[in-house]
Amino acid sequence: MLFNSFGFLLLFFPITLLGFYSIAMLQSLRLAQCWLILCSLIFHAYWKASYTWLFILSMVINYGFGLICRVSAKRLALIGLISGIIFNLVLLAYFKYAGFLGNLVLITSGYYINVGEITLPLAISFYTFQQIAFLVDTYREKDKIRYSLFQYISYLAFFPHLIAGPIVKHNILIKQLSARALLKFKSKNVLSGITIILIGLFKKTVLADGAAIYANPIFASVAEGAHPGMMESWLAAILFSFVIYFDFSGYSDMAIGLARTFNVRFPENFSSPYKSRSIIEFWQRWHITLSHFLRDYLYISLGGNRKGKARYLCNLLITMLLGGLWHGAGWNFIIWGGLHGVYLIIAHLWRNLVGQTQFVGRAAIGRVMTYAAICVAWVFFRSSSINEATIILKGMIGMNGFMTNLKLPPGYLGNGMLSGLFFALGLLLFVNLLPNTQQFMRLFRPVLGNVTKGLNGLPGKLVWQFNAISVFVLTMISCFAMTRMFNIQSFIYFRF
Repeated sequence: MLFNSFGFLLLFFPITLLGFYSIAMLQSLRLAQCWLILCSLIFHAYWKASYTWLFILSMVINYGFGLICRVSAKRLALIGLISGIIFNLVLLAYFKYAGFLGNLVLITSGYYINVGEITLPLAISFYTFQQIAFLVDTYREKDKIRYSLFQYISYLAFFPHLIAGPIVKHNILIKQLSARALLKFKSKNVLSGITIILIGLFKKTVLADGAAIYANPIFASVAEGAHPGMMESWLAAILFSFVIYFDFSGYSDMAIGLARTFNVRFPENFSSPYKSRSIIEFWQRWHITLSHFLRDYLYISLGGNRKGKARYLCNLLITMLLGGLWHGAGWNFIIWGGLHGVYLIIAHLWRNLVGQTQFVGRAAIGRVMTYAAICVAWVFFRSSSINEATIILKGMIGMNGFMTNLKLPPGYLGNGMLSGLFFALGLLLFVNLLPNTQQFMRLFRPVLGNVTKGLNGLPGKLVWQFNAISVFVLTMISCFAMTRMFNIQSFIYFRF
């Protein structure tokens, strides 16, 4: 069930919300939690009911490993931790990487392994990471509270973050879902949550899917043998950068808004990443909870920066390669992750070289170079093969000429290349000049933590308040967004 579908927005979500607050009137926390778990499992089962049993079994088994990790005998606790991590990774590897591993065996040994067609279970990439984090934190004794199996299931199954994150640590979410404050109806939370949901819907259906109208035909033409010129190649890369930007930003908004209607705050997961002045800053702003997971449970476990400069740069590269592989079972995702690993190495070496030295235009130059590097990497992320990505990259450096006059289909802003250019320019101004949703909604504290960073110089009036004008504008953009929902496009991160 997609967040941007009529079935979810007009049926599932209203019924879940009304049922929750109806039960909350009875002041029964356990009953309200049961309702959320039931609705969340129905939400999961809507996609493929047979895999919901796998999800439930995975939660029960991981909770059991967590109990072993809590025992005082260090050797037994370590066995529980290692066994739990292996269980999760084997499960993920079978469903997500079996075909890729078979292809790798074919390349290295010439022996073909036919694994058949395997359907990827919904959200397995995200709940696998969350369960590994649970086991590691339990083993490290960071978890001082002994959670019940019921609390653990209520945390992991909570539908606003189930499909594509954010990757929320168990102690953050269980405390909120177990507090009696959960039962209190707060109109401020519900109304601000719905506002954020509608803003996210607009980003997805109008901005992300709108940019895809212009970007997809160029990538599709390459798959059919075309060699786009410099203008068309850069336009495709830039437009896709906005497709995935507003797709993930829209999803993150909707997840945060949904949680807020139930009196739950998620950590911020997306903070204007295209305003970054370095690739280091980009990964502090893009998919923030994934970046924290990779840092805390992979990079630091590899040794972090504690074992010399060469080792920590190598650890950075390994972390990003595995982060790329997590996004998808394909060489293009590995190259995408590897590129970002190389970018981070260069950025750290440059930072060590120049330190805090300031010069005229440093921030602007940093922004432009960072965004250009990100666009280059997105080409591999979007392309279905390395060969297709190579063709577009050749076009971006002028090897295919300046323009080959590829025809773009009509869009709601007009026809052809010119409308695509204007659309890209408009989105570029949008992401660089305006505050993000959490900053715009900052009076209502929709997420955990401080969201005011980067607001210096922005107009103070760019903040949401419930008044007639704001409600009218929200109604208009919501209606426009819903007119774009008849041709549903799934969120990109739903595929991972």
